[in-house]
Amino acid sequence: ATPVDRAVIEGRACAWCAEPFPRPGGATYCSQSCAEEGRLRRGGIYSSTRIREQLFALERGKCAKCGVDAHALFRKMKALHPAERLNALLNAKWKLPQTRQSTDRLL
Repeated sequence: ATPVDRAVIEGRACAWCAEPFPRPGGATYCSQSCAEEGRLRRGGIYSSTRIREQLFALERGKCAKCGVDAHALFRKMKALHPAERLNALLNAKWKLPQTRQSTDRLL
């Protein structure tokens, strides 16, 4: 392990950014932003899956900004064959992704 790794393991540095703590005291992160990033990326109750589940429970799949029921659209698209998906999106005047990789993932 590097000296920086050892400092993190021994609790002398932030677990996210590895900045040394001014005074050791049992903290894991040096700031609130490091704590949020670390917890989000590490998982647990702050995992991205958990955050998506909580957002869905709150908004039920409907976009708060534009009002589109994204969950209903997802269910509709999932039931279609790939070629039908593209036609359905084009008929709905959906703006398709700009990259081939994103379009392939969509279909």
